[in-house]
Amino acid sequence: MLRNSDTDPSSVRRVASAYLNALERAESLQLDVWLSFGITLSQLRTLRQLEGGPLVAGDLAERVGLHPASMTRTLDRLEGGGWVTRASCDKDRRRVWVELTKDAKVRLGLRQGGLRRVLEEAASTMAPEQRQALIAGLAAFTSALPEDLLAHPDAKRAVEVRS
Repeated sequence: MLRNSDTDPSSVRRVASAYLNALERAESLQLDVWLSFGITLSQLRTLRQLEGGPLVAGDLAERVGLHPASMTRTLDRLEGGGWVTRASCDKDRRRVWVELTKDAKVRLGLRQGGLRRVLEEAASTMAPEQRQALIAGLAAFTSALPEDLLAHPDAKRAVEVRS
């Protein structure tokens, strides 16, 4: 990743702060919605992975970053709450397919639709040129982020400090 040689350190810090503030607000909105559904963060991450379609439980555990036993407990709770169904694989009975229920798809759609409406309402208060600048800025910023953020040395150190 190339650095811009004409970089003002204070403006770089303000960009990072603005992004983190926006992220915190968005996460807070999402958390409120999910808490109203009684969903934990691990369950939320699991459901998000399943929005793309059914997955084998082992692959799902790997994508979410959970140990298989933890994934089993997460799926037990999600299945009990009517969020997912599990079915044995026809070719290999040791493998289990997991997919969202129809009701879960409706609830997930409502969540996304409600959050989208809140975000669209906030964007509607901005001038057109501010919206365009935000779109361009977010696109540039997200494309500048490393693909595997946790592989970055500074992120690794931050995770190690928190552990």
